[in-house]
Amino acid sequence: MAISPTGLKKVLTDVKPDVKVDITPLYAVAGATDAVVAKLREVPGRVQAFKPALTVEPKAVREQVEARFATLQTAVVGLPVKAEAKASELSDKVVDTATSTYGVLATRGEKVVRAIRKQPEVAHAADQVKAAKAKSKAATTTARKSAAATNRAAKAATTSASNAVEAVAEAADAAIDQIG
Repeated sequence: MAISPTGLKKVLTDVKPDVKVDITPLYAVAGATDAVVAKLREVPGRVQAFKPALTVEPKAVREQVEARFATLQTAVVGLPVKAEAKASELSDKVVDTATSTYGVLATRGEKVVRAIRKQPEVAHAADQVKAAKAKSKAATTTARKSAAATNRAAKAATTSASNAVEAVAEAADAAIDQIG
C-alpha cells in the first residue's frame, strides 16, 4: 500500500511527535520523473531527424584503424598518471553536479507535486476517499451493533429454548407421576 508524504508525516508524528520529516527526497524523485518524461517526449523528433548515410570503404577503414592503434600504443604508457589526475578532477565535479542536480530536481518535484495537488481531480479523489472512509466507519458501526443484537437474540432464544425444554421435562415428570 502506497503512503503519501503527508500520510507518512502523520504516521511518524503520531508515533513520536518530535520527529521532523524531510520530504525533499520525494520531491527530488518527482522532479527526476518529470525531467525524464520531458526528455522522452523529445525522442520521436530526434529519431526522425537522425538518418545517417553510411558509405564504408574497407581499405580506408583498415588504414584508419592501424594509424589509431599506433597512436594508442604510445598513449597507453602515460595513461595511469593521467587517469589518476582525471579521476580526482571528475570526482569533485560529480559531487558538485550531483548536489546541484539534487536541489534542482527537488525544486522541480515540489512544483510538480504542488501543481498536481491543485488539480480538481485530486481534490475530488480526496473527497471521495473521505466519503468512503466515513461510509466504511458507519458500516463497521452498523455491523458491530447488528452482531451484538444477533448475539443477544441468540442468547435469548437459547434461554427460551432451555426454559421450554425444562418445562416439557417437568410436565413429562408430572404426567409420569400421575400415571404411575
